[in-house]
Amino acid sequence: MQSIVTLQNFLSLRRLKSSKALNSENNTDPIIIELNDVLAKIQNSRSLFDFETDYDMIDSLIFEEQALLSRYSH
Repeated sequence: MQSIVTLQNFLSLRRLKSSKALNSENNTDPIIIELNDVLAKIQNSRSLFDFETDYDMIDSLIFEEQALLSRYSH
């Protein structure tokens, strides 16, 4: 349970720190575009996780989110 709270705090903090740079309409930097894409995929994965009941799919979503977080931090 603590790791989930820590993960949520991490994502919230990262989102706040980079929100100005990520939301700029004039920014065409490929890195910023990639960060936006990864954040959208993380949010999508979390919303799917909230409604999933199959244990194998839950595991898959957990692994997917971990991979996306690794990609984001890289």
